[in-house]
Amino acid sequence: FFDGFIDPLFSPSGDEILLKKVKDEETELFILHVGSKTLESLGKFRKLVDVDWCGNSKSLIIRLSKTMGDEDLYYEDDIPVWFDRVGFLDGRKDKILVFDISTRSTYLEMEEKNLQSVKWFEGKLLITTYNRRKPYTEYNVYLRSYDGKTEKLFEGVSFYPVDVKDGRILLLGKEKKRYTHEHDYLYILEDGKLTPLTEKYGLNNSPAMSLEMWHPSKMNTAKLIGTGDVFFLSMDSGRTLLERVKDGKKEKLIEENVVIPCIDVSEDGKIFFTAVMNGEPMELYTLRDGKLTRLTDLNDEMSKVYRFRKLNHFEYESLGLKIDGWYLKPDKTPAPMIVFVHGGPKGSYGYVPYLLGQLLADEGFYVLYTNPRGSNGYTEEFANVIGRVGMEDFEDIMNGVKRMIEIEDVDEGRLGITGISYGGFMTNVAITKSKIFKAAVSENGISNWFTSYTFSDIGFWFDKELISGDPLEDGKYVELSPIYHAKNVETPVLFIHSLEDFRCPLEQSLSFHTVLRDLGKESHIVVFKKGPHGHSVLGKPKHMLKRFKIIVEFFKSKLLTNERFEIEKVLSSE
Repeated sequence: FFDGFIDPLFSPSGDEILLKKVKDEETELFILHVGSKTLESLGKFRKLVDVDWCGNSKSLIIRLSKTMGDEDLYYEDDIPVWFDRVGFLDGRKDKILVFDISTRSTYLEMEEKNLQSVKWFEGKLLITTYNRRKPYTEYNVYLRSYDGKTEKLFEGVSFYPVDVKDGRILLLGKEKKRYTHEHDYLYILEDGKLTPLTEKYGLNNSPAMSLEMWHPSKMNTAKLIGTGDVFFLSMDSGRTLLERVKDGKKEKLIEENVVIPCIDVSEDGKIFFTAVMNGEPMELYTLRDGKLTRLTDLNDEMSKVYRFRKLNHFEYESLGLKIDGWYLKPDKTPAPMIVFVHGGPKGSYGYVPYLLGQLLADEGFYVLYTNPRGSNGYTEEFANVIGRVGMEDFEDIMNGVKRMIEIEDVDEGRLGITGISYGGFMTNVAITKSKIFKAAVSENGISNWFTSYTFSDIGFWFDKELISGDPLEDGKYVELSPIYHAKNVETPVLFIHSLEDFRCPLEQSLSFHTVLRDLGKESHIVVFKKGPHGHSVLGKPKHMLKRFKIIVEFFKSKLLTNERFEIEKVLSSE
């Protein structure tokens, strides 16, 4: 019945489910009446950004994107000019509609620039906007009534509403952040009083972990119910804790080695969540009265024909810090090893059955994952690598490689390295700083911090924060850029990039590839015609499978068979 529909969303009453069908830039909305099992269309909406229920279950809040829309050109008088997963902003505004389901009519319509979110709260719209120059650290939050009157709640804060219930607003972030690497915590606003819920515990409540193909379309990580209980996720050393604050006290509900990207909670306290476990793919679970029940078997057929290996966890010392690592072991040893580097830098690895790593282990490789300094799931101090990118964090990764060679039967003459985004940058760093890697796959990464500052949708603030200093004068923008150390490269490298990446634009890989080839180095480049920065998890299945195949075959050719890498042969064998 649900084939072709996406993003089901129950109404507050639980009597209806909102469904979507998307074709190109047009989205058709449907209401499924649960009792009668009847389906009705609400109409088609062009450039739909988001939709949510009003608290009365009789209306919807609909967000549409509005741009200048000239057929021949784009125009901007501010930065950024484009944004990943959006494209050219072209003077973009958000159009907000309050849509009455029974009459199919709009009884409130407004426009807002730099809109972060809009929610229904006590008969009004709860609107959050962001500072375009500080989009993740500075928000304004206000209420708007139907008569156009506004009430300012917060200005220039670093948190935003994630849920509302019975006169209470649940906020995620911090009262004031200076840097984006700082942790996010939860707060309650009630009767004008702001109460911190989680900041004293020190764990980040914004899960940022590499999930690869298990990445959900939406990540709901905190829930407020009518009793005042707050359910939420906390990042902790490669796992996500499911926790609750009840009557001002925090309690852990799940603290096993699982990764939970998404939760929801019924008014009677029944918790629903998706999770991956060590060696087990994603499924839907429920927790009630301490009893954990798996509700779905969506990946059982896959598990019958494919054996997921369990990750082995180890801990090692690096420059005075303890670092977490995980690895997959092949069936036969000694064996070559592929080192994975996560994005971020405030991303992380953990207890996730990453399919690309599984495929490489099947081919006879050790696969290593580490959480170097800069990673999520540890202290704020641990996450801070400002002005030091590619330095101590690189040493943390290299010390993980050394430790693996000590504890496992790794062939140290056949090592490879790969990563996406910041992991792509670290792969570029690795081949300019080290001779130990005999193959590298750098994906959607950074090679030049100055042109990242000028080209990236977030470079004009993120790069200035991360690298620090004035890009026009500070030598670190050259010193920390791998492209300026290209003469040191001896490792055969494959660059993979997506054409529609506006976060780390194609120029980053294309420029490095051009310099390396001009120097006579071995370099290859694959450009996917579709897909944003996160094309590895957001692309179509055919796209993702092709990517897996290319990476596996490149490493096999360089580290197992010593054959020439031929893309035509790889693609023809799909």
